Amino acid sequence: MKNTPILKLCGFMTQNEINFALKYDPDYIGIVVGSPKSKRNVSLDDFIDLSVPKNQKVLVTVNTDLRTLTKYFNEQDIIIQLHGQSRNLYFSNFIDSSTRIALSINYEELTNALNRFEEVRVRENKVPFENLLIESIEKSDINSLSPSKVEKIIQNIEYFVLDTNKYGYGGTGICWDWKHIPNTSTPLLIAGGINSDNVIEALNQTNACGVDLSSGIEITVPENEIKGLKEEKLYQPQRETSPYHFYRNESGSGVYWRKDERLIKAIHDRIMKFENQRRKQSVKAKF
Repeated sequence: MKNTPILKLCGFMTQNEINFALKYDPDYIGIVVGSPKSKRNVSLDDFIDLSVPKNQKVLVTVNTDLRTLTKYFNEQDIIIQLHGQSRNLYFSNFIDSSTRIALSINYEELTNALNRFEEVRVRENKVPFENLLIESIEKSDINSLSPSKVEKIIQNIEYFVLDTNKYGYGGTGICWDWKHIPNTSTPLLIAGGINSDNVIEALNQTNACGVDLSSGIEITVPENEIKGLKEEKLYQPQRETSPYHFYRNESGSGVYWRKDERLIKAIHDRIMKFENQRRKQSVKAKF
């Protein structure tokens, strides 16, 4: 497992955004596909066209259908991050696939796994915490997973994402009640309201291996305030060269938003400073 904190940046829609993000050495770049309720959603064709280094490109999907998920698993050299009911489709149909996956775990599932971990520990039965995370997922398609299937799933997992939302949709910008997480051999990333102000607190409080950010590296401007901005090409929000995207939610209100390089740099710099301090403390502890 990587010694420095893992950094996953998510919700990219253009190559320009990805290019400036890659300057700050993220471990993974997440692109949302097949999730029309997300303002960050792109088509599979757009996902394929976006260039990300091999094994860093993550297809993030929520509650998709079997036919669509099959198309995703036919792609090469990517990681598929599964949220909501997409996880159950994976358990039922793709366990034998060689594609690397990431599993989203919501707050309720995490709490159940932590409670179960305490029970197991009392009985001195050494069950890895990642096994309990998988067993905590509400499985609507299947009654249970055998221990051998759980082990096979774990072998295919690149990382877990611990997020806020019960219904699978990330990128809400909402923090959850961070809890200390047991050590695991599979990386656990914290998501949900992480930004440059709280990223170190999140790592310290949870014992997580890294963070997953989306809203925390974005600037948003309400539609009724956008005329006050003087940025060039502002009113061409869907073009590659535009600094802003436009999204109108179900209530009818609109927002302009974009990924912000300054926020990405701030996250990167905070994590690097945190890691340097941790290394110095480790060296002092040896003497």
